[in-house]
Amino acid sequence: SFANVRFPATIDYSCEPGFRFADGSPTSITCQTDGVWTELPQCVYDCGDGVIVEGEECDEIICGAEYTIAVSHPKQKIWSWGWGDFGRLGHGDPTDLFIPKQVASLCNIKIKMVACGDSHTMVVTGDGEVFSFGRNQNGQLGLGSRIDSMVPTKIGDLSGHSVESVACGAEHTVACTAAGKTFAWGWGLYGNLGHGDNKDRLHPTEVQCMTEEGVFIKTVACGWRHSC
Repeated sequence: SFANVRFPATIDYSCEPGFRFADGSPTSITCQTDGVWTELPQCVYDCGDGVIVEGEECDEIICGAEYTIAVSHPKQKIWSWGWGDFGRLGHGDPTDLFIPKQVASLCNIKIKMVACGDSHTMVVTGDGEVFSFGRNQNGQLGLGSRIDSMVPTKIGDLSGHSVESVACGAEHTVACTAAGKTFAWGWGLYGNLGHGDNKDRLHPTEVQCMTEEGVFIKTVACGWRHSC
C-alpha cells in the first residue's frame, strides 16, 4: 500500500543482508575536500591532531545532508565538518568547514551514539542523556521551540529516561529508552511520529500505542519521512 501510516505497524518479513554504497555504485564514492569534488576516497585530516580517520583514532562516522560527524569513543572526542548552516555542526555559528573541527562542548564526554538528519544532529551520552543541535523549524531538536540551536543543548524532557538508541529523519527524531519506551518528535506531516495524527511535536512525546501494547523497543531507525 502507498497510504501514509500514522501508527507503528509490524513488518512481518525478514530482510536479506545488504550492501551500502555512496551513490549506488560499488566502485565510486563521492567526497568533497576543500570545495573540490573527488570520485575516489581520500584520507581526512584534522588541522590539530593529524589524521583522524585512520586506525583506532576514529571509530564511527555519521553523515547528514552535506555534513559529517566523526567520533573517537576511546578518546571521547567528536568532530564535525561540512555544511554549517542552522548550526548543524555544533560550533556556535553557521560557518561551513572544509576540515574536521572538534565539537568543544562534547569532548571528554563518553559518547554512546550520534545520529544526523537533514540538518540536525543528536548525540547520546554514555549516561543516556541526549544533546541536540542544528535546524529546528519543526521542533526536531526536542527543545520545546522552533528556534535553531548552534551548540549542543541537553533535551530536558528526556531527563530520567536513559536513551539507548536515537535516529533522525529529515526533520523528525525518534528515540528508545533502556525501559523499551519510544519517543518521537519534530515533523509529523506524514504520520512519521506514530502518534496517530499529522501534527508536529516540539517536545519528545511517548508513542503511546507501543507502550499500551507492551512492545519493548531495542532500537529505532528513520527514513526521510518514515520511522521503524
